[in-house]
Amino acid sequence: MLIEGRLDFLVDDERVELEPYDTLVTPQKSPHLVRALDGETATLLAFWPFREDRFEGTTYQREFPGLYSRFTGGVTPRGARRSSRVRRPTAPRRRGLSP
Repeated sequence: MLIEGRLDFLVDDERVELEPYDTLVTPQKSPHLVRALDGETATLLAFWPFREDRFEGTTYQREFPGLYSRFTGGVTPRGARRSSRVRRPTAPRRRGLSP
């Protein structure tokens, strides 16, 4: 759900503009990109079920050069790069009283 700001999403070949309180569900395995509109920042609440078998299969923007180029008109934002490091989430610490 978009909390504040405006976002432009590209999911497969469909563009969707989100305004506050809009929600978007992307189909499984669909390449998707997002950018903030109006030169402002946006706050997006995103969630998905964690599946370890899918975590290592995450792809990044440089792996979809044609899609990224169509979305941005060929402009690469400064500092855009593919992450070469995958961090595995750790189990949360248990807090509370000892048994």
